[in-house]
Amino acid sequence: MSGYNLERLNFLIVGDNKHMRALVKTILHALGSKSVTEAADGADAFKELRVFPADIIICDWNMSPLDGMDFVRLVRTGGQPQSFRAAHHADRSHRAEPGHGGPGCRRA
Repeated sequence: MSGYNLERLNFLIVGDNKHMRALVKTILHALGSKSVTEAADGADAFKELRVFPADIIICDWNMSPLDGMDFVRLVRTGGQPQSFRAAHHADRSHRAEPGHGGPGCRRA
């Protein structure tokens, strides 16, 4: 991927599947990222954001106790500066959720 430099970006990977987090982390490191932190669910991710300045958050949608949508809502109302971009979700039922597709959120 010439032209992209991920070296200075901080990534936060949020998901309840530790194998998927490890896979995403491995891919990010292979692409040149140096700073990648993981969280097992939305609640842990929100706590992590207090000490880790994430530039990009890669977040699972289906997690418990705090799922991806609730995590996004919590960050937006909690004063965090992140802008969210939803890249993909296979279940179309979530597209009607309040805030999905709103300001700072788009489907790629």
